[in-house]
Amino acid sequence: MKKTTALLLSLFLLVCPLLFACAREARLPYPYEELKAGKTPPPLDRSLIRSVELSRYTADTYELTGEETDELIRLYNGSRVQNCYGGITPGFICFIHFTDGTVLSLRDNSSFAELAYRDAAGKRAANPTEGHEDPELNSRELYDFLLDLSQTALARAETAQ
Repeated sequence: MKKTTALLLSLFLLVCPLLFACAREARLPYPYEELKAGKTPPPLDRSLIRSVELSRYTADTYELTGEETDELIRLYNGSRVQNCYGGITPGFICFIHFTDGTVLSLRDNSSFAELAYRDAAGKRAANPTEGHEDPELNSRELYDFLLDLSQTALARAETAQ
């Protein structure tokens, strides 16, 4: 009986770390690799977001308030993914910092928000869509919301000087 118990305990100790690793992998804060053109992006979950920052390349970073973050999530979750085949020099960039250290960025791409994802080590994820550039969200409302916030960030930076 002691040998059977010891064998089962050893097996349990070998299998548990594997099960834990699989469970942890399934709970990634943002499944970027699931972005597919024409589909709704994986929803953002407020409980997994540490902070959201917006910056213009000409101004300081602006941290979104709780209400602004909630509106960003609402607009984001109501958008669709599309392929991006080109880009411009962005006027704004929004960083969504997750609790595990990963970052999803939304960049100005003329009329849509372009997406990019970095893991906790800062490594950029490959584009999961068929586009040549990073995927975009086709929500003009989301783009206008971020553009307006970037103007707020610029105004705050100018008054702080």
